[in-house]
Amino acid sequence: MSMSGPLTLVALMNAMIGGTILVLPLMFLGAGYLPAIIVTLITGAINYYSCKVCYDHLQDDADLPECIYRHTKKRIWSKLYDTMVYISIQLLLLLYFNLIVKQWETILMAKSFLITLINGVAVFALVFLMRKFNAAVSLMGYGILSIVGYMVFVAWLWGSAPSGNNHYPVASWKFADLCDTLATAFSMQGIFVPILRKNHLPSQNGRLLILAYVLGGLVYSYIGFAGSFGNSLNYEGILNRQPIDGTPETVEDYFQDREW
Repeated sequence: MSMSGPLTLVALMNAMIGGTILVLPLMFLGAGYLPAIIVTLITGAINYYSCKVCYDHLQDDADLPECIYRHTKKRIWSKLYDTMVYISIQLLLLLYFNLIVKQWETILMAKSFLITLINGVAVFALVFLMRKFNAAVSLMGYGILSIVGYMVFVAWLWGSAPSGNNHYPVASWKFADLCDTLATAFSMQGIFVPILRKNHLPSQNGRLLILAYVLGGLVYSYIGFAGSFGNSLNYEGILNRQPIDGTPETVEDYFQDREW
């Protein structure tokens, strides 16, 4: 099924923007506004350029992994690399699944093997339906609604914050954490090709890729700065606050300051 240009753009942005937006406000606040601006521009530009190079040299291959395999299939080191990547992806998926289970345990305020089992069945059923109806890429376009909803939440956070000193650092050595986070946030090399292939006007793909990165950068900047401005009135209290187990697990853990 082909997609229109606007829907292709929305799908690209949704492929790029993920769970990192939950931590961007505190990352921006910790780094300072000057490094945040510079890091956002540099990481976005590098990721865009790498996608552009990949797409320009893809030729007739259906996807980037297929292109890489065609050039390296006779080399042993490439097979070892593929194996390590596959194992890493499986471990990452297990980590994400564990986070999903923890979220449900937090919501239900209970721990049970039944929660893990139900989530496992639901995930496998969803993957099966996506593969059977080949709708995963097309449906990505509609996931933008959750991003818009989060942007509204950030606006509320900013507007409802009580008055205070609003201390916001100019720069901090913690900007290194933001570099790592934004480098991952802008990355979509593994999925952008199938999305562009579904566009019914391939001549638009170059412009759509540029526009996706520009809009993605603006979304990250808005969430990072607006969310951090809403939190900056009690800067030290928020960044130094640690949940019971030391690892934030929910949106409330990131944004709720018990001293308010």
